[in-house]
Amino acid sequence: MNFSLLRSAWITAKVAARSTGAFANTRTFLVGIVLTPLLGVAFNVLLGQGIGAPELMPIAWASLVLGVFGMSASTLNGIVVHDRMIGVFDEVITRNRIPFHYWLGISLPSVGTALVTGSILSATFLLITGQFSYHPFAYLVVPSAILGALFGVFSAGMGVDKDNPYTYLNWSLTFLPLTSGAVVPLALYPTWIAPVLQWVPLTAVVQAWRENTTPDWAGHAFTWASFLILAIIGLSAAQRYGRRIRAGYSPHML
Repeated sequence: MNFSLLRSAWITAKVAARSTGAFANTRTFLVGIVLTPLLGVAFNVLLGQGIGAPELMPIAWASLVLGVFGMSASTLNGIVVHDRMIGVFDEVITRNRIPFHYWLGISLPSVGTALVTGSILSATFLLITGQFSYHPFAYLVVPSAILGALFGVFSAGMGVDKDNPYTYLNWSLTFLPLTSGAVVPLALYPTWIAPVLQWVPLTAVVQAWRENTTPDWAGHAFTWASFLILAIIGLSAAQRYGRRIRAGYSPHML
């Protein structure tokens, strides 16, 4: 085991956690980690109620998947944007062939933040329903947080030199509730689009909760493989950005 890599990643994680906006003070913590995700879930539930969805709790659990995923991805993307603004990212990306310690380090506070959000949301749902089980945390919160970090690597790497470094993240999180069928089951979608959306990562997991069945995350090889590929694409884009800087490219300021 490369303990030097782990030590560097841990140091990076501690530094990155301090630059995470959600932990700036109590107010930002309550708004960013608790209130905003709860409002997102409530919006989907109310939307489902408005269109006459037969069961609302499956919508809430499906929204939990998306909320935890989005929290992890947006936190990692935000750390990269912050580091890019103060020059840390450029320094790291140009001094290392592939700075695994950096990406692993910033993934830790991203996943940790998402786990806090997921724990609060799942505990709230369990209190409402009166059912107490570890399954939502094990099958929903943890995998969603990890997959979100992988997608955050993709969105951050692809957007690091864009005018809006959140472009890929924002567009994806905006349409994910629709493409995954979090509110309306894909069975009710037009027949020409439902088979296509089945191949969107996270859709199978979201649909499992919409149908009141426990998703087998370990068996969803396609979901994991898809996000690993996206993370590799993001790493490649970040390395290409670093090579351009070493070749004399002067990046624009964010």
